[in-house]
Parts: sequence; structure tokens; C-alpha cells
Amino acid sequence: MRGGRVAVTPRYSAASSPLAALRSWQDAALPVRRSACGKACAAGDVCSNGNCGLACGAGTTECNRSLLDAGADSGGDGGDAGSPRYCAALSADPANCGACGKVCSGANVSASTCVAGSCGVKTCAAGFGDCDGNPANGCEVNTNTSSANCGTCGTLCANAKTCSNGLCCAAPLTGCGGGCVDTQADANNCGGCGVVCGGTNPF
Repeated sequence: MRGGRVAVTPRYSAASSPLAALRSWQDAALPVRRSACGKACAAGDVCSNGNCGLACGAGTTECNRSLLDAGADSGGDGGDAGSPRYCAALSADPANCGACGKVCSGANVSASTCVAGSCGVKTCAAGFGDCDGNPANGCEVNTNTSSANCGTCGTLCANAKTCSNGLCCAAPLTGCGGGCVDTQADANNCGGCGVVCGGTNPF
């Protein structure tokens, strides 16, 4: 006793408290419910926001991967409860845009977007452009050859010039390395772009 006060010995240490014991039991009994590399969710669980659980988190929909592989699950209903399940944000996920398994893609599209459940074009493959703004037909214009969209959408080749490798060139010139050259007389582009006389043929 010190100054009239009785010293009290804690009944539990931090490591042996009931709360610590409960957490230890949870770790042992539910290892697959803790997010970690190489850990699979238990049968009946679904992965949502990096954690295994019994239901998808807010803003996501349960999808069924097995039925997607078979082409049978397009409504986001989850399908067979015994099949692998996952959660997807149908309003923003390009791999599940508007419906489970609906992948945003298109001709000559290198990256897509998903906004409010509708697909869009983020970037086009080199040499192509989405000039009409319609994601349904992808990047429909070859900007290397289109005289109405030469190099970029909306660049019109005027004065009887044609589009050659994304450059508006007057005949008989060819677009090479950022400029229009005469491949019949240019020693650095002899017969074709990049063919150097006395050098190494890139082709």
C-alpha cells in the first residue's frame, strides 16, 4: 500500500487478455479471410476490396467466374453459389462494364474506360484514332493514311496532298521520319523510309 492506495495486479496481460485470445482464435480458424498474397478465399466466401467475406462491399456486385467462362452469367446475379465468386464495380470496371464479364474492347483500342456502366475509348493503338467518338467501332481511322485525319483526327490534307505515314505530302513525296522526302533521290531514305545508302538496311 502506498499513500493509502492499494496496488492492483492486472488479471490479464496484453498477450493473454480475452480480446487477444479471440484474435488468436480468429487468425487460426479463419486464415483465408485475411487478405494476403497467395491466400485463397474459403468456399462460400467472395473477394471484395482485397478481403474475403460473405458478401460484396458497397458499390460492387457479386459475379460468378465459372459461369462467365461458360458465357452464362451476364446479369450479375452471382450464379452457382459453389463456383468461384468475385466482386466488381459494374459502373467503372472495364472488365465488367455494366454487367459481369462485359469487357470493354474495340478495333485498334489499346486501353478502354468504363463510365457509369458504358464503355469508352481511352487510348488507340499507334497509327489509329477514334475520330467519330463512337466506342462501338473502336479506333476506326488509320491516321497514317487518312487524308481527312492525317496524323491526328481532324487534320485535313489540303492542296491535293495525300496522307503518307501520318504526314500530308505532295506527290511523289513520302512521309519519313517526320518529313516528306523523295525516296527516289534521298540517300537516307532510298527506295523506302530509313534505307540509307552505304548503311544498314533496316528491313
